[in-house]
This record gives sequence, structure tokens and C-alpha cells, in this order.
Amino acid sequence: MSDTEYLEQLMELHTEHLFRIAYYYTKDLHIAEDIVQDVFNQ
Repeated sequence: MSDTEYLEQLMELHTEHLFRIAYYYTKDLHIAEDIVQDVFNQ
């Protein structure tokens, strides 16, 4: 499995859960989306 495939699989498994947590704390869809995106871009 390549690094790209591994990252895609990791994102598929955790994106929804991370989004729910981020939204719970921010109550803002756009900020929650940005947080999740930032998590995977680092």
C-alpha cells in the first residue's frame, strides 16, 4: 500500500468523526470543515 493510499484510507475512516467533534465545539459548519482539512494537511 502506497503512502497516498494509506492517507486516503485514514481520511475515510476518521473524517466524519473528526468533523462531528469539530462541529460540536464550534457550532459552525465552515470552521469545522476547515479544522478537519487542517488536521489532514499537517
